[in-house]
Amino acid sequence: MNVIVSAYWFPNEEENPSYWDQIPDNQAQGELWDAKEYRQTNPMGTDEEGAYAWDVPEGWWRVKFEKEGYQTTWSEWLPVPPPQTEVNIGLIPDTSSN
Repeated sequence: MNVIVSAYWFPNEEENPSYWDQIPDNQAQGELWDAKEYRQTNPMGTDEEGAYAWDVPEGWWRVKFEKEGYQTTWSEWLPVPPPQTEVNIGLIPDTSSN
């Protein structure tokens, strides 16, 4: 509950025929998606069950997960389409301050 999730992306480049063949490097952060155009919120907090969701345009996507007391974690890059569901990441306690 209350994990801050942020959607990052590389927009679909229709003029680039190899766009879908080039998975972004995991070191590439991407661009924080401006969800306002789609009447959504980004970043957002997860609900009491840890659930969150966006309806996003085509592109390469990844999710950043943040919560105080835990290490910041990123999902892998995922293509949309198809719709990506069940993008769940286990958080690891941050023991660096102990």
